[in-house]
Amino acid sequence: MFVQLLLLAITAAPDVSARGLRELTTNGEVLLLPRHQRQPFDAWLYTHSRESCAAIAAGMIDVENYPQRFPNVESVTATRSEGTVSYAMELTVTLSPTIRGSVTQTGPRTLRYNDAETKAFSIYELSDDDDGSCAVRYQIVEEAGKSSGWVSIMKSLEKTAGDAGNYAAALSSARGFAKPELRPVVKRTRAADDALSILAGRGTVITVNRRGPKPTYTLRRRITTPFSDVAWAIRNKKGYAEKTPVVKASSDGGKTASYTIGGFGGRVSFQTIVTDEVDANGTLTVDEAVSGGDLTADNGGWHWRVEPVDGGVDVELAFEADFVAGSRLLSTMAESDPIARESFMLHVALAFMSDLVGGKSLPQSATTIAREGLR
Repeated sequence: MFVQLLLLAITAAPDVSARGLRELTTNGEVLLLPRHQRQPFDAWLYTHSRESCAAIAAGMIDVENYPQRFPNVESVTATRSEGTVSYAMELTVTLSPTIRGSVTQTGPRTLRYNDAETKAFSIYELSDDDDGSCAVRYQIVEEAGKSSGWVSIMKSLEKTAGDAGNYAAALSSARGFAKPELRPVVKRTRAADDALSILAGRGTVITVNRRGPKPTYTLRRRITTPFSDVAWAIRNKKGYAEKTPVVKASSDGGKTASYTIGGFGGRVSFQTIVTDEVDANGTLTVDEAVSGGDLTADNGGWHWRVEPVDGGVDVELAFEADFVAGSRLLSTMAESDPIARESFMLHVALAFMSDLVGGKSLPQSATTIAREGLR
């Protein structure tokens, strides 16, 4: 889906190294959501393409070729005038409106999109890598009070799914030009860990892994909430249904748990096996592996890690559960439009992190970054 959002080049994070981002995007995209469930939506997306920046820039201008780049773009009509290409796109997505806008290359590595309906715009920044590939960085911001056609459909199905709908649409747009998992694997060094630490202190950072059969998501935050409060929020399975609307029912059996997860009109009921440990350094890990119900054991699960840090905790959620597989309705939606799968999975993962854990961000201080050599 071609997103009608405001996209601005990343210039506000000079202390996050290009090398670290290159390593983090070796398996998929990296997302940064500074605030949950706030309007207008304001977030970042980082990705990397094995194509050159020149080829990507040319591809963005070549709107008539979008049906070959985007599987959900059915047709495009365009007119050209004084360096600007105006277009009207028809999508294969049910009920989606015609998307009208324009694109202009404003510099060798910058392109500006304008939305004719909402007056939102987007600016992509492309950066050449030494191996001829291209790093793509941009900020995603909805125009105040207005959502894209796709996000409006998602919010009509699930009113709290704005963050997930925006991100799923943004990912679909970015993947028309950049599929980072098609590049050779880049060895991960401390630069990637440093970049994650910095980003996790600025909101929820999500790394997407697309090298497996289905995408998986790892969410991470540094927050000021005390360790004991976060540990209780994660361990109290019975309270999940009280804290987040995505969990319709939940029960705690100690070493087992039961859930009903719902959204976009579908529901999935299943059981998990729970493993809970605290290591010698005081780090809590809680694993939940699907064991039955509408899902089978090969539908995965999720893994929490809570590490005490100065001023709060560092929380990570590795989310590998395929809830879509347990619902005929959700599976049908996902088969007809892959963005629906991404929307639902991100919706549940973000709800777990924001509704269950919550908390205020705990940024890495400039002193810490300098002392520890984070760059």
